[in-house]
Amino acid sequence: MNHERKWFILSSVLVVCLILSVGFNVYQYLDAPESSTPSSYVFYFYNDYIRNGTAVRMEVTFDWQVENLSMTVTVNDDEYNALDYDSDYLGIVFDQNNNGRIDFGLADQPAVFYANNRSRSESMGVYLLESGGLTWPFIESVPCRTCTFNAETGYTFKKSFPRQAINVEPPTVVHICFDDIERSIEAAIASQEPLVWVQFKVT
Repeated sequence: MNHERKWFILSSVLVVCLILSVGFNVYQYLDAPESSTPSSYVFYFYNDYIRNGTAVRMEVTFDWQVENLSMTVTVNDDEYNALDYDSDYLGIVFDQNNNGRIDFGLADQPAVFYANNRSRSESMGVYLLESGGLTWPFIESVPCRTCTFNAETGYTFKKSFPRQAINVEPPTVVHICFDDIERSIEAAIASQEPLVWVQFKVT
């Protein structure tokens, strides 16, 4: 075999390998699922009904996945209040009508997740008040496994929302509140709120 023929065969093999390599990388790029990087937001409040004498710390983490939005919220409440009929709750409101703000009332379909692992949704008439908290008619809540409690770290709420159902894409505004509902009567007497809440833009 002469030198020119050897060079031709070697060049052909290299070209074929290069084509296969590029093709495989393009295939991987097109077929790879969208990656997501969780984003976290930390807020501090002073509310003696939730923590006596120390700051209330709320950390919210969002993970925008291909089909779902996974969310984790921790609140360092130092008491576990979860009765059969009522309990501390986390409230969540997305800008579901996409008007760039969170609307009071029913418009943005608020949802409630209780420490006793039950929930209420917009179909149960959950209503966002101007005070930042939520209210609802007397309708039985439904089971929803979202909450755990640790004496050192407090509550952890974990929930995954189908992106198509909540109808939002980043960046978007979200409203989150936490209410120590068992202290509500004591707080009402003092004309205060056993509630912390925040609205912010999620990216």
